[in-house]
Amino acid sequence: MESPKGCSCEARGYGHVLIQVLDRDGRELRRVTGHNTLTRLGMNFIAHRTFKSTSAVMAWMQMGTGNLTPNSSQTNLDSPLTTAVIANRQSVQAASMTMSGETGKWEHTWTPGEFSATGVQEVGLFNDNTSGVGIMMARYRFTAVPKSLSDQIKVTWKLHISI
Repeated sequence: MESPKGCSCEARGYGHVLIQVLDRDGRELRRVTGHNTLTRLGMNFIAHRTFKSTSAVMAWMQMGTGNLTPNSSQTNLDSPLTTAVIANRQSVQAASMTMSGETGKWEHTWTPGEFSATGVQEVGLFNDNTSGVGIMMARYRFTAVPKSLSDQIKVTWKLHISI
């Protein structure tokens, strides 16, 4: 994973997010993609997790409707909407390691009937599902998308941490 052009990435890591609104049959209705902001607490968590701790890996995603510009000092989403445990994940430790760094991948799909909202425009990656308690490793804000009760939203998140 190469560092993205035009990304205001911090020196030690970056991520890429793919948001898909899908109909009940899994057909893509809308797609948004871009680069997220890694937080200072997230980078500290990665360093601690890699070398010292046995604490939980990033296992939760949260969607929201907030529109604040992401920055590395944020600890939560601007306006949280729904939280889910990530069924398909590889921790940063479990992903393949190279001389240039390590990459982790997380995926989750919010299925039909889970929630309905207009203005869904932010997603966060957390190690806990309790607002204010867990560490938000990364946040991404995108152009607002609607989600009806018959739609799905799939998030595929890849993070690369340089070592």
